Amino acid sequence: WVGLSGLVTYLLWACRVYNRLNDIHTAKNVTRLSTSVFTPTVTLKNQHKDGMSACLLVMDDNHFLIEWLAFHYHTLPLRNLVIAVDPRSKTSPQPILNRWKHMNLTIESWRDNDYMTDSEQEEAETFVSNYFGKKIGPDLVRHRARQRLFYYNCMRHLKERNRDWTVLIDSDEFLHVNYPTVEKIPHSGLAAPPMDQRGSLLSLLNAELQRPGNNLTSPCVQIPRVRFGGMESDIRETQKRVPKPFQRPDKFEFMTMKWRKHAHPDDYGNNRISKVLIDLSRVPWNDLKPVDSIHRPIRSMCGQRKLHIRKSQQVVVINHYLGSLEQYLFRDDSRQGNERSLQQYNKAKRVQSETDDDVRPWLEGFVENEGVATASRLLEGAGLVPHTDNR
Repeated sequence: WVGLSGLVTYLLWACRVYNRLNDIHTAKNVTRLSTSVFTPTVTLKNQHKDGMSACLLVMDDNHFLIEWLAFHYHTLPLRNLVIAVDPRSKTSPQPILNRWKHMNLTIESWRDNDYMTDSEQEEAETFVSNYFGKKIGPDLVRHRARQRLFYYNCMRHLKERNRDWTVLIDSDEFLHVNYPTVEKIPHSGLAAPPMDQRGSLLSLLNAELQRPGNNLTSPCVQIPRVRFGGMESDIRETQKRVPKPFQRPDKFEFMTMKWRKHAHPDDYGNNRISKVLIDLSRVPWNDLKPVDSIHRPIRSMCGQRKLHIRKSQQVVVINHYLGSLEQYLFRDDSRQGNERSLQQYNKAKRVQSETDDDVRPWLEGFVENEGVATASRLLEGAGLVPHTDNR
């Protein structure tokens, strides 16, 4: 018996040594793109339970980014982020990203040369220019070319690291459970996790995948957007469910709390077309190609007919916030003109067909989970536009 016990002990030790050596070998063979932000240890094995990822392009939108990070860290939960900074940015997201250094979030910050060569950029700009013709100017051509290569390389990068659910949205877009739709699915037995629960969206996705006839059969989940306008509500409404320490307008101006009125879900003119959530674990390598459109980043899997998917047809939804005029005009956006102007802002501002408070509980949940001190540090300055001389 002593000999048998010793043999078992030895075999268990040998297995642990083998697994450790294999992990080290695997890690050494994972190609890492250069990063300018801290990069905590990457967990190579990732299942749906391990959190979600995102690819994010930013330009002078730190005031949005602060809340965006905290919101998705809590609700998805976001655990891996690749963020690319437009070279025309006058502000840097670095100080905001550094706040997350000791949190359970891996962040990689890319510059243009981290994901494209000069020749690749030139080729992408030629493609975009030929595709759109004279409809867009040179600045927007460069922006679309950057999108094309960033999202393509970001998805490849995350797939190499065995990531699965990956969100491709902007910093003014907030993805969450679509509670009214979930509640109306007949005989599903599907229970939507509350908004204040950490990881509510991933919990719902895992449950939805088990439901016959679910909406997630394709790796590309197309998600309706709802445009929230700039019509303000009474302060008694906007401060509901906002923890007391965060009711200070000099330190916090949360979009998810301030803006409650939005366009009708079937108003495609204001809501625009869908964005996507992609399960990279189910995407073959051959289907990952330079992105033609952020709305259909994988054309073989993201259907044309679902670009105008209704809110009532999907279990998740994106709140698309306009923000204040000051926030809207802060960025020197390449879409200025027909797509982005004072006239367009005033038109979008007036949408107020419905009122929605579904997202409000997230902040209470985030503060409860992280503590007031940590939450205050991470959220300081949310929504506040910096003065020009402090950029």
